[in-house]
Amino acid sequence: MSYFAKITDNVGNTICNRYKITSNGLDETFIYFDTTPNGYYFIWDTYIQFYNNTGNPITGVIVLPFQRILATKYLLSNKILLIHGNNIDKLYKASTYQYSTGDISENFTLVDDTTLNSKGRFDIAENSDGKIIITWTDRRNDYYSEGWGSSIYSVYDVYGQRLDSSLNLIGSNFKINHETDELEQHWPVVQFVDDVFISIYLQHDYNTLDSISRWYIAGSSQDFYSPTPGRVYAWKYLFDFDPIVENPYPNPLTFNAQKYATIKFEIDSTSNVNYDIYNIYGQRIKRSKNKTYTKGSSFLTWNGLTDSGKIVPSGIYIWVVNIDNQHHARKITLLK
Repeated sequence: MSYFAKITDNVGNTICNRYKITSNGLDETFIYFDTTPNGYYFIWDTYIQFYNNTGNPITGVIVLPFQRILATKYLLSNKILLIHGNNIDKLYKASTYQYSTGDISENFTLVDDTTLNSKGRFDIAENSDGKIIITWTDRRNDYYSEGWGSSIYSVYDVYGQRLDSSLNLIGSNFKINHETDELEQHWPVVQFVDDVFISIYLQHDYNTLDSISRWYIAGSSQDFYSPTPGRVYAWKYLFDFDPIVENPYPNPLTFNAQKYATIKFEIDSTSNVNYDIYNIYGQRIKRSKNKTYTKGSSFLTWNGLTDSGKIVPSGIYIWVVNIDNQHHARKITLLK
């Protein structure tokens, strides 16, 4: 497997076209990068390589003495912060790489839990004063849920750790997300706004009532100096999931045997819904009346008639379900 990069300026003009990175040919790996005062660098597995602003390498591939790099950030101190470790010995550590000399230092343990619970998906943010927040997904949660099939597994939460500008740990690891019902969180990213850090993560909600698994984007903001572990007290916003629109049934619709075809759809909030029927020439032959539906599953029906009440000829038609500003097209065949 090969990995490539392309450099553009801040308005999208190409500076350096497609070029190959990970030149040592290592496959199946994550790529991390950040900018430096004179260019940028790529990190993969246990390797790092530096480039200038025009895309030319200024070093060879440098081997780092770690198990595996999991996240990186170029700091105001001109040091590169590296998170490294694995789920075998559970020793997740943070170290720095001096950009100008290549020296490695500050090799300290980041995660204070060394049980069998796995961690991963680290992210790093630094504010203008050099304060640092590191977030990751963590399975030390004591809540267990039914997983795929009949398996039982502990769900992920988002944890964090604060560091001062000298890379000293501030307090201990703390849980960032908080919810009334125990949910599952993944893939956190974090960013500073002054002294407030904002965490964004995927949140998983499995509804046992309707057996529907939903993924949301959730977020929280907390003050760096008093984050109140386990509590989200500034804002939390969930995006509605995309409407689910099934295929028509029966399909084909045999007009002499069935009176109508149906489409089942599901919405997560109150929405305006109607549908259009088009023939293969793109002509609209039927539009239903607009109707307001509440959250949950509902059905739409079409009896094979046009707006004028005529039976349509045998053939293929496009059934477009309009849910607010979203349009979902499904194909249906009608036979006489």
